[in-house]
Formats: sequence, C-alpha cells, structure tokens
Amino acid sequence: MTWLVLSLSALLYAGSADAHSRAPIADGHSGHRIERAWDLRGDRIDRRLDRAADRQDALGHHHRAKHLDRRGDRIDRRFDRVGIRRQALHDGRR
Repeated sequence: MTWLVLSLSALLYAGSADAHSRAPIADGHSGHRIERAWDLRGDRIDRRLDRAADRQDALGHHHRAKHLDRRGDRIDRRFDRVGIRRQALHDGRR
C-alpha cells in the first residue's frame, strides 16, 4: 500500500516538475529532483531494513521461546519418568 502511495506521489511530482526537467542542470532544479529521488529511495531502503530487522527479532524471539518450551517439556517428561521409576522401585516393581 505504501509502495502504491509513493509511486503515485512520485508520478504526480514528476508531472508537476515537467517544465523543470527541460531546464539545464546548472539551474539547480534538476539536481534538487535527483537529490530528492535519492532521499526517498534511501528512506524506503531504511524502512525496508528496519522491517526486516523487526521480523528477524520477532522470529528469533519466537524460535527461542519455542526452544525453551520444548526443553521445558523434555525436562518435565524426564522428571516424570524418573518419578515413575522411583515409585516402581519403591513399590517393588521394576
């Protein structure tokens, strides 16, 4: 959705600055447009990297939590088996 808004705004901006596009670069207008385009692109790349980092953090946290849950389940089962074995030994069964 943001990509659509940015592309539409870029098209509108390019259409409104059409008179400036024919002007020589020496007047500075085209240079400003190029700088602005690079700034917008840099912002988009920064936002994409931030989202990727957020996803990575979320995935890492989820996997760590899942790993700890599984580990806790394994430890619980081990204690249960030990408890059952001890109870069997106490009752005289194997």
